[in-house]
Amino acid sequence: MCAGTIALARQNMRWTIFPLALGLLLGGSVAFIATAWSQQGSQQELARRAEAQVQALQTQLLLRRVGAQLVDIETGQRGFIITGQTAFLEPYEQARRELSLSYGELRQRLLQEGGDRSALQRLEGFIERRLAQVDRNVEQRWTVGEAVLKDLSGYVSGKQLMDDIRAELLQLETAQAALV
Repeated sequence: MCAGTIALARQNMRWTIFPLALGLLLGGSVAFIATAWSQQGSQQELARRAEAQVQALQTQLLLRRVGAQLVDIETGQRGFIITGQTAFLEPYEQARRELSLSYGELRQRLLQEGGDRSALQRLEGFIERRLAQVDRNVEQRWTVGEAVLKDLSGYVSGKQLMDDIRAELLQLETAQAALV
């Protein structure tokens, strides 16, 4: 081959390789940008899911706090009814104060999450009825003394209401666990 033909062949080869190299470079750049964009979307989705899990866990803690406060109310009133000593009313009174705050926060969270309104209404009804019973029991201990101990109907209906409350709390907590 002559030198002119070889030079022309090299020049043609450069012009043939250049579009190929440019195409590969552009393709790689597009793939990189698409991967980066996809990763950003994945990270945002992970962050959104993590936030939802945090919210669900906080709601579970509130559910447990409400349950514990109801047990404190129950325990304090029972201790007072049995002994007549006002020291037993301390956990009862403290839990009564805290319950309104905790339940208000729980209610707000569950409504914001789009939780089961009927379960929330049932729970609220059970809690209101149980608190009314407990208040009535404490008042009766003040007014009639130890005679309140002989009325077993209050214990039976109180136990049933607490069982209903526990069941509703468990149902709500199970729904939150599914979100986690």
